[in-house]
Amino acid sequence: MSSRGRFPPRLLRIVGWSLGWLVLANVVVERLNLHWWAARTHGPLTARVEEALDEDRKLDVLLIGSSHVQTGLLPSVIEEELRTELGREVGVYNLGTPGASVDRSAALLDIVLRERAPELVVLGLCPAEVIERAEMLELFYRDACPPSWAVREIVEGRVTTTEALRLNVRSFFRAPALPWQWALGRPGHDLDRQRARQHSGARVQRQRSTRIGVAASTFRREVLRDYAVAERHDRYLEEIVTLTGSHDVSLLVVRMPFSPHFTTLAFRERENETFDDYLATRRAELGIACVDLDTPSYQPHHLDYLDGHHLMVDGARVVSRRLARRELAPRLSPDPG
Repeated sequence: MSSRGRFPPRLLRIVGWSLGWLVLANVVVERLNLHWWAARTHGPLTARVEEALDEDRKLDVLLIGSSHVQTGLLPSVIEEELRTELGREVGVYNLGTPGASVDRSAALLDIVLRERAPELVVLGLCPAEVIERAEMLELFYRDACPPSWAVREIVEGRVTTTEALRLNVRSFFRAPALPWQWALGRPGHDLDRQRARQHSGARVQRQRSTRIGVAASTFRREVLRDYAVAERHDRYLEEIVTLTGSHDVSLLVVRMPFSPHFTTLAFRERENETFDDYLATRRAELGIACVDLDTPSYQPHHLDYLDGHHLMVDGARVVSRRLARRELAPRLSPDPG
């Protein structure tokens, strides 16, 4: 029997159109984040926000910030250290998000604090999170922010209507991460498994760390050019202080660590000092508790950085343990009541 006899043209057309519509439906669902009923089966930020808001999940410490927080602070390690220090279970959730400047962190914190009240919020900052970078806002919308959030952002004045529409239209036509990504693992409350798969072995770490010169050059060109703290991010730092205070939640700002070699290569015109001076000034003015993790007492081995400013899993474990033991435990009650 011929192949034409086994597979009639009409059947082939039906199968082809069905597969095409299935793919298109998945693209639309993924790009517009329409799968609220299956928040745990996809990777965008909405799934992680849903996890943070889950009343069945213990939430004592909320970590927020950019990818430096997402990859640099490990909740499971912090929980283990706090369990030892406090003698009780402590729930830690990492809501660090690639591309999240201070204004994005303020928006996410507002969403969480409307429904949950952790004991402590840890805001991770570095020089990249307080400058005006249009491409970072686009990254946040492309990878994280569904249109329903955009409406809220417009109403609350965080972005203009034109800006939100432009960013969402552009994000729709980006290459989508189709829902089969659930097979890579549910978006859990830390990145141990994912990062262990990506960066396993000292040899891989060393090979990747040789790229630090290229990374520093890129960082200098894209982040540090005409470096200045943006007024909008300064305003939203104040909003974060107000939000935590109004919900009776403690706030700790941590200055995320960079590799010393990366810092030498990237920061050539006192940009680092400019950021540190700004943070010191706002710390005094707003009464913020701050901890500098970019110091020898917190720094891991220089090979524990992926690109000079993002920690790999071994370095993240070192920093997470030291932060939990030295700074988080004293700020949390040993008694759950």
